[in-house]
Parts: sequence; structure tokens; C-alpha cells
Amino acid sequence: MIGLPPPRRQYWLPLWLCALSLLGCDTQPQPPGAPIRLAVAQAPLSLDPRYATDATGSRLVELVHERLVELGPDLQPVPGLATWQQPEPTRYRFELQGASRFHDGSALGRDDVVAVEMAGQRGFTKP
Repeated sequence: MIGLPPPRRQYWLPLWLCALSLLGCDTQPQPPGAPIRLAVAQAPLSLDPRYATDATGSRLVELVHERLVELGPDLQPVPGLATWQQPEPTRYRFELQGASRFHDGSALGRDDVVAVEMAGQRGFTKP
């Protein structure tokens, strides 16, 4: 008679961890404005896109902020919030696409983009 090998302890830990991870799942829809909770390995140094240079901060900024221009899988620029033209070698013209909005519902406009660009040209001071 061929018997089954005795269960090994090494299999129980992964199964136990999978079962415990399911306890954190919630099937109920969350109301608008409910907080989003994320588990991260370490606290980000900054959530300001200008200063988020660590891995955690960079990833969280990527989840929260959208860029005018993104990098595609081949690391070439692709449109994000805007398309662009290059009328001269040292000049770019960006055109905002769609109706992008801030978290409070206000529309993203060209004045907002210009204000960030002008602040960048003056130089940022870390708060």
C-alpha cells in the first residue's frame, strides 16, 4: 500500500499567511471621502513630487500625482495630462488634454501649470 507522505511544516506557514491576508480584505464599498490606507516599508521622505527622491515617496507620488508627460515602457516620452509640440529646438508647446481636476474638484488650467514651471525656474526651497 502506497501512503501519502506526512505533511511538512514548511507548507503550513505560507498557507497560514495566505489565510491571514484574506482577513484584511473588505468587500463592502467605501463611502466617498473615506481614507485610503496603505502599508509601506518605511515612511516617505516627502510627498511633494519635487522632493520625493526615496523609493517609497516616489511610488506614492506616482499613485497620487499625474504628469504632463509620462515615460512609456521603452522610456520614451508619451502624453500624460498633455500633448506637446516642439516648434523650435529649445521651445515646447503643451496642450492640456481632457478635463483634469484637482482633489477638490477644481479644474487644472494652464495658469496652474505655468505657476509650477515659474516656481521651478526661480528655484524651489524645501519647506
